[in-house]
Amino acid sequence: TQYGFALKRLGAILIVGNALAEAENCYRTALKMDDAAVAAAPGDTSLRLNRTFTLSDLALILNNKKDLQGSAALYEDVLQTRRAALAADPGNARYVSLTASTSVKLAGVYAFLKRYREAIVLGHEAVRLRDRRAALASGYAERRDAADARVRLALVILDAADDPAFRAASVERRLDAEELLRQAGPTVPNPQPNQVLSPADEQLRANFQNARHRLDRIFQNF
Repeated sequence: TQYGFALKRLGAILIVGNALAEAENCYRTALKMDDAAVAAAPGDTSLRLNRTFTLSDLALILNNKKDLQGSAALYEDVLQTRRAALAADPGNARYVSLTASTSVKLAGVYAFLKRYREAIVLGHEAVRLRDRRAALASGYAERRDAADARVRLALVILDAADDPAFRAASVERRLDAEELLRQAGPTVPNPQPNQVLSPADEQLRANFQNARHRLDRIFQNF
């Protein structure tokens, strides 16, 4: 167990250093250990969930290597396991957060693959789950995550609406994106001069400004 944990920690450092092939080797070795542990105790939910963290990091590596199909397949595995854990324990705040996080990540990969319908469905799932998480513990981090899910879904909708091959592209879709941004707006950080935001806050603010700018351009043309 400790060796597997050490491999994942090393793999995480290698990801940061963009040594993706070495990172993948670490995680593939750790995954074999996780698979063996799950096979030895198939009813152990904690072991199954531990395996999802390995898969999720592997999916990130494949995404960074531009293997989007491979990344999507791993995130699908993660989502199936986390949904099952949540279904068995609906009030578990950790399971809600983990499932929502995977929905967001898989939606992003689907959007890059132009699987917009599936990406939008997952985006809505993430919004519902993060709202549910915020209802369980309504702190700033939970409200920010709920806003983040809305902004990311708005960006997927805008990507879909910009793609001529996607038949659902319409003014109504863009209005959906505008409503999502309206809901997220009050939580988006508006920093004072020289104020340093956390990486999560900065990402939310940047995504919101990007989506807002794209929408403003669209509606100026109508």
